[in-house]
Amino acid sequence: MEHHAHAEELELQDRIIVGGPANGNPQTAPVEREFEVVGIIEDSDSGAHFAVCYSEAADEFIVTDRTGGLVESETLAQDILNDFLEQAGDAVAEDEL
Repeated sequence: MEHHAHAEELELQDRIIVGGPANGNPQTAPVEREFEVVGIIEDSDSGAHFAVCYSEAADEFIVTDRTGGLVESETLAQDILNDFLEQAGDAVAEDEL
């Protein structure tokens, strides 16, 4: 998977293009999908910032570093996504009060 990002540091609502094989199959022609930054998460242990990005067309989340590089560790990416979804759920619950 490759990415195209020209920003020094991603901000909310920035868009990035991610290219890779269709349906994860390396034998197919690459496709590009657009993702919007929907959250910025700080890792409390390292202080590093990560961007949570969502593609409406693919109905898929990805996690990048602050400059748009895909997070290679699936475990780390899943932990960051889980934190984001938990925070988003808490915010929705507070809005409903």
